[in-house]
Amino acid sequence: MQRAGLLTLAVAALASCKNDKLTVTGNLTNTGDTLLVFKADEAPDTITVKEGKFTYQTKVDKVQTLYIVRPETAAIVLLAVPGEKAEVSGDMMGDYTITGSKFFKDFDAQQKMLKDATQDNVVELIMNHVKENPNSEAALSLISIVGYVAPDSLDSFLSRLSDKVKNGRMKPYLEEQIASVKAQAESESQAQALQAEGREVPDFTLNDLQGNALSLSSLRGKYVILDFWGSWCGWCIKGFPEMKEYYNKYKGKFEILGIDCSDSDEAWRGAVKEHDLPWLHVYNPEDSDLLAQYGIQGFPTKIILDPEGKIVKTIVGEDPAFYTLLDELFGK
Repeated sequence: MQRAGLLTLAVAALASCKNDKLTVTGNLTNTGDTLLVFKADEAPDTITVKEGKFTYQTKVDKVQTLYIVRPETAAIVLLAVPGEKAEVSGDMMGDYTITGSKFFKDFDAQQKMLKDATQDNVVELIMNHVKENPNSEAALSLISIVGYVAPDSLDSFLSRLSDKVKNGRMKPYLEEQIASVKAQAESESQAQALQAEGREVPDFTLNDLQGNALSLSSLRGKYVILDFWGSWCGWCIKGFPEMKEYYNKYKGKFEILGIDCSDSDEAWRGAVKEHDLPWLHVYNPEDSDLLAQYGIQGFPTKIILDPEGKIVKTIVGEDPAFYTLLDELFGK
């Protein structure tokens, strides 16, 4: 009984010594006085920064993506892995380097490899990197890129990783990423069907800035651009000046209906006023299923409808192709 008791105490002592924390130290410029740290399903932590230096430590229950953010300007993306240490130095708004444990040295090398990658060559770069580094745990962070750009290459990516990496401490993270990639592929497939050119979109009715009900069907007979946006969306805001130029350039040839998403009523109204947006606007409440009905995957999303309410084109992101299409449609 005495030996068993001692053994139990020894095991408990070892368990208590288990390092389940991630430590990040920073020596950066352009940080401001505070940074926010975001992890999945948790309220953000706040880091106090003194002369660009900080130390942040957090308990990690599972491997996950972690974002160190200077609000509205820049973010450093890491993987939160128990027991690892990251040292970040350089310019937060420009070039920075991640050192520390081997895991983060490998992670940094990958980030630098991808710096000048394009959508055309990024998968090839990743495949070659994983082939040359089959035992790199950090390489698992690349799976989401492969899954997004070329989901059919997922099995090829996995085949290049060693069994030691795939079945080691990163296995739960790997399984979670594979499930996420597959769910994303299914979601995108559904979105493509909902946004197919020539499809007649479902009608909806939402309240405008005056609190009056406005139905999409009331705009039949003219071209309509549905602009799904939010005041929190940096790319949405960046696109407004050129949108206003084109709205005036082809005035009367089409209407824009701005559909606010994930904002409070106050934030929505404030953003419309601040950016002086001259087109129609409606507020999409949190309990609405409109985004699901239209297959919205990202912001901004612009859906161009013909006078019969059928989809001409869907464009996700702030893409110059949107304005080229407007010129083709209305510049005749």
